[in-house]
Amino acid sequence: MKEKFIRTNRKRQGKMKKISVLFIVLFVLFLFSCKIKPTKKNIEKSTKNSLLKQTKPLKGEIKLELEKVLSFDLTKSNPAVLVVNKVLKGKDGYYFTNIKDVKIFKYDKNGKFVREFLRKGQGPGELPYLMNARFINNSIYALFMNKVIKFDNKGKFIFQKQFSARYYPIDIVDDNSVIGEKFNMAAVDGDNKELKIIEVFDIKEEKSVKIAGTEFAGQITIKKGSGYVSFTASALSPGIVWAYDRKNKRLYYANSNEYKITAMNTKGEKLFDFGKEFKPIAVDMKIINEQFGGMDKNSLESIRKRLPEHIMPIGKIKILASGNIAVYNEFAEAKESGIDIFDSKGNYIYRIKIPENLSLADFHFLKDGSIGFIEEKPERVIFTEYRVKKPENVF
Repeated sequence: MKEKFIRTNRKRQGKMKKISVLFIVLFVLFLFSCKIKPTKKNIEKSTKNSLLKQTKPLKGEIKLELEKVLSFDLTKSNPAVLVVNKVLKGKDGYYFTNIKDVKIFKYDKNGKFVREFLRKGQGPGELPYLMNARFINNSIYALFMNKVIKFDNKGKFIFQKQFSARYYPIDIVDDNSVIGEKFNMAAVDGDNKELKIIEVFDIKEEKSVKIAGTEFAGQITIKKGSGYVSFTASALSPGIVWAYDRKNKRLYYANSNEYKITAMNTKGEKLFDFGKEFKPIAVDMKIINEQFGGMDKNSLESIRKRLPEHIMPIGKIKILASGNIAVYNEFAEAKESGIDIFDSKGNYIYRIKIPENLSLADFHFLKDGSIGFIEEKPERVIFTEYRVKKPENVF
């Protein structure tokens, strides 16, 4: 009896020890957790994949104020320059592109013509069409669907690379990688909902990584018998807009049926979402009937399925020299059009109102934070560069 009592007592004491140890451990953990403060990094991590619900910019709405730096007539020193599609700026001057004629014109800092380079064709150093041009690390890249040509800042040919995939519009990640969007024909056949896909393509390895997609597209394609017929209805369905941030190696993109911009890395991993509340624009089916009324009912029904119920007024996304992100609202009513400025973390900073005598289509953001404008007149092309007076340090 005595031995049984001793065994029972020992068991009881053992249980009490375990409970005491557990209590001490829990108490220490509690004290330790009380001392931990939420760091900035922890806060960012917890909100990383949440859409920022800011309905108003942090610093309000500001009217853009510009100061003229210089202005010159491109045609005066080169009569052949009558059309300009894009402006690039380097330390030693300006570069103007003509996408149809496949030419790049260089002018010095004072607006005097220096030389032209690039030409139309299929051979070395030639492109059938100039889809895009980029100025990176004092080099110029001329881009076509499946071809990249690199020049130095004097227009001297360095290399060209041709690859199997075909993209539009194409951009440069580095000398061995490109980024672009392609139309997904499998979606037209009903095998996939994504009509447009954005990929990073490794030229050397001939491999691609998908980083974005959309089921809506400005170009509507339907199958007709054994072939395909394409229509453009950009005012109804702008589809997907995007910009590549070379400094942070990120893609920012938006499907235009909502005001939400997603940041992705080049591995196809989502980083975060950001955006703002905005009144959507209803897609008017009357326009569809006006544009495509002559088609059969099955084709019209196929087109309707390619359109969202609403679209948001996001026209373009631009990465500014400051690292901020500019989102154009050019599909909105004139009184609502402007530029929303977000920082690289997705914080909504400014709402920029554009001067009434200018349009968003005229804007060319330059590498040093200034803004360029092209005005095409009969027999003349005028370029004007402006410094941004207000808001400061945004562009």
